[in-house]
Amino acid sequence: MQESQVKIKYLKVDKNTEWLSYQRKLPKELLGKAKHLGIKGTLVRPLDLTLGSSTAKITAAIEACNDWRDRVIRFLKATSAGSVSKSTAYKDGKAWLEARGIQQGSLLGVDPMSPEFDAILENALGIYENQHHKDWQRSYPEADRMPEAYA
Repeated sequence: MQESQVKIKYLKVDKNTEWLSYQRKLPKELLGKAKHLGIKGTLVRPLDLTLGSSTAKITAAIEACNDWRDRVIRFLKATSAGSVSKSTAYKDGKAWLEARGIQQGSLLGVDPMSPEFDAILENALGIYENQHHKDWQRSYPEADRMPEAYA
């Protein structure tokens, strides 16, 4: 792809290399909730493509990232477990974890009794790690509990 030939929305080029990534902001009305859940206001995701890739490959990768962003938005908008199917909860929850920098399988092979296990959970869930504790609402009076479908 020649940079001067085609302009693709949400495409970010690393100035030091030719690697491409996706970059797109979340809707303004969700920024507060996103920040509270540990998600940055601008979602960035590597495309695993370079400037030499075809426009068709880049466009397809951008579309896949737009679908991922939609799942993150759906997760942020979800208000009750009854409104989310198990399949949707899985996909949206996975997108949320990826937005927080946690990849699927991060706990594989990690001893549940180790500090590393606790650190991964804390990074993944943030304040929601202990949302079922009786004093959680007192500790986070401004926060809503994560819907049960995601918990």
